[in-house]
Amino acid sequence: MEPYVTEDEDVRKLKEWWQENRGSLIFGIVLGVTVVVGYNLWTGHIEQRANQASEFFDQMSQAYEEGRIDAARDAGNQLLEGYAATPYAAKAGLLLARLQFAAGDLGAAQTHLQWVIDNSKDTAARHSARLRLARLLSQQGDAEAALGLTQIDDMGAFTSQYQELRGDLLLTKGETAAAHEAYRHAIETLPAGSRYASILQMKLDDTGEAKSE
Repeated sequence: MEPYVTEDEDVRKLKEWWQENRGSLIFGIVLGVTVVVGYNLWTGHIEQRANQASEFFDQMSQAYEEGRIDAARDAGNQLLEGYAATPYAAKAGLLLARLQFAAGDLGAAQTHLQWVIDNSKDTAARHSARLRLARLLSQQGDAEAALGLTQIDDMGAFTSQYQELRGDLLLTKGETAAAHEAYRHAIETLPAGSRYASILQMKLDDTGEAKSE
């Protein structure tokens, strides 16, 4: 009978353990289910908002291509106001800046570009906005502010564009030697086989000649 006695003892201990721990076990199960359900609801919500933002951006892009500028601007503003956390907001901000620039509203264009720089999680979009804003400031005669925008540690795949812009800005300040170095760096970081190399080389040669005078 010893095996049966042992089995009865195991059952008794299991019942005692259950009485002592069932509360925490049930709480853990409920918590786990809640976390899973909550996560699924949240990811579903994020996906839904991303889809809605995509639709707004499609509307904006189509209106822009068709020349319906007011409709494009309205769709872009709704996207920024309601879906700022989505990747489409940065794209809308860049396009809104272009629309405002074309309309001659440079202040609004600058505001949209700064918004992208400050809020977008898209690295490429931030670099594009920073470069465009620097060019806009340069056109307005503020070379110092424009140069400030090019002084960042991580230029990533945009290094050549930043360096070319730095060269252009430094030339407007009469700093030919510094411009020459910027153009040289722009050529060195240009993707291999780029047709733009010849243009950068002309800028480099021009500053080289001025430098030797």
